[in-house]
Amino acid sequence: MANSFYLDNPYPMHGNHGGLYEKELRHFFDSFSPRRILDAGCGTGAMTCQLAMHFPEASVLAVDRSTASIELARQRHGGLPNVTFEVLDLETEVPGGGDIFDFVFCQGVLHHMNDPAAALRKIYAATSQNMAGYVWLYSGHGRVEIAQIRELLAIFGAENRPVEDLLAILETVRPAYSNLYAAEERDLLDWAGDDPDWTRADERKARYMDRYVNPIADHYSVRDAAELLRSTGFTITAVPTLEAVELEPAMAQLIASSVADPLDRYAAMELVIRPWGIGYLVRKEQG
Repeated sequence: MANSFYLDNPYPMHGNHGGLYEKELRHFFDSFSPRRILDAGCGTGAMTCQLAMHFPEASVLAVDRSTASIELARQRHGGLPNVTFEVLDLETEVPGGGDIFDFVFCQGVLHHMNDPAAALRKIYAATSQNMAGYVWLYSGHGRVEIAQIRELLAIFGAENRPVEDLLAILETVRPAYSNLYAAEERDLLDWAGDDPDWTRADERKARYMDRYVNPIADHYSVRDAAELLRSTGFTITAVPTLEAVELEPAMAQLIASSVADPLDRYAAMELVIRPWGIGYLVRKEQG
């Protein structure tokens, strides 16, 4: 289902996921020096481009199961000398044809899959024992209102309605979710396009299709994410999304003094910060 969705709705059409790279990745990525990078689920190549420029000495294989997304990625970023784009289904195929990757980037992908554990096992098979990776997943606690709107659309029979009908319904129901509505409108107001043929209305439609209409969109708490990763051989080493937020001092002190386990501290931070998605730095479990 998700594959056919992305044939009609390749994403993102423009931008690089809200400045994710500058907000939380540049600082962490400066400590890495990979030689072979896998962008696992590259979409239209927005973040692939960032990876290729940050690690110019590394070769980058960027894969996605959507032929429409890969076609756009090649059109936009095919001139990058250290990048290869390839159509590949991570749930069923080991990427790289025998090549071993020492860094994996997997952003906004696993939560749209029928079997994310299968994809992680394929990634595991394609990576070195001392690999590092970045995995970004929708947050269960941060997307409560988004999940509620998705449930409401299902009640309204979304799967049988035309796109324009769905967009009209969203414009009616979103204001009832005031915090989410304000955040979405603010983000769209701040959005600046780089293509005169791509309007703010086009951007609004693309975001809403991916956020509310995508047929598969699972949500993971920190503990859920840790269990998914652990079950496929990976362990969390840091959580850039949460560490990039400066908590109010009293709250930060309360968490630090009350919670000894690092995973529990991240779980507490998630409940306080409530981001829409969380990025995890991961490595293979040792032993």
